[in-house]
Amino acid sequence: MQIEGATRTFAFFLEAVDREWSQAEIPEKAGIKRYLAELLEQFSPEHQARIRRDWLPARLRELMHAKASESINDIRGIADASLLAAGFLGPYLIRRRSVLGVEFYIDIGERAYALLIERAPVRDTNFSVFRVFATGLVPYASILAAIRVACMGKVDM
Repeated sequence: MQIEGATRTFAFFLEAVDREWSQAEIPEKAGIKRYLAELLEQFSPEHQARIRRDWLPARLRELMHAKASESINDIRGIADASLLAAGFLGPYLIRRRSVLGVEFYIDIGERAYALLIERAPVRDTNFSVFRVFATGLVPYASILAAIRVACMGKVDM
């Protein structure tokens, strides 16, 4: 029963990503739609905790000096949390917590994805996604923002 619910949730987010992607007219890149749908499906309190603006850059600096094999999951967590913050939670963060704005989260996310492509094995199924995100998160954060508006409208988060 739990697997069926997860499958439906993933399908819902994949459809939302696909719809917004086609409206944004972004060129297809392998695996990115799936990655964004999985990210939305797996959004959790753990991601929310990582979004604190004072924690993200400090933890990323620590991980830059950590052993590569020990830090991949933490770096990915920072990268993903930054992408979620910039796209899905952007307006809320600007209104409520941060004077830095969405650009701050875009910058941290791009740096974290760049560090991932230095450390993750090339055989990682998401390696090509990390490479694309390292060179520019804005179009993908925009997709997440459009999904937030479509799903939640102008509801105050």
